[in-house]
Amino acid sequence: MAKSSSKHTSDTDKPSVRATYTFEYVSASLKAQRASLTKNGGLTSYRKIAKKYGVSCAVIHRIVAYGMEPKDPDIREALGMARHQFVEVAPCQKCGGVHMTKRCTDKSQPTKYPAHPVMRLSKLRQRIAELHFSPEIRSEIERELLA
Repeated sequence: MAKSSSKHTSDTDKPSVRATYTFEYVSASLKAQRASLTKNGGLTSYRKIAKKYGVSCAVIHRIVAYGMEPKDPDIREALGMARHQFVEVAPCQKCGGVHMTKRCTDKSQPTKYPAHPVMRLSKLRQRIAELHFSPEIRSEIERELLA
């Protein structure tokens, strides 16, 4: 009776309980595997590494050559990473919560509008008259406003 050869890797190659690895760890591991393959036998085959993890060789190439982190949850899980990326965000300065929008959605706090300097009508008329009649005063006021 002849032995049946299987193209699939054996169950001993894959750990029974997978830990969640960081992208840096996975990237370093893949680079080390690539280096060991080139050291032992000439050309590197991304297909050998990809077959071990069950992903395409293009994914392995992008990770090793360009440092691109995979976004697809299935690929991330196959490489031993968490299915979803979590991003740290700063809390809202107004309410202390985290929002999915650019503005605070807390309705309990009143909106604070910036205070604008309001010029009285008589003072405004006086300034317009000064600007209209005297060039010396006009330059003085311009310096005042620009300062």
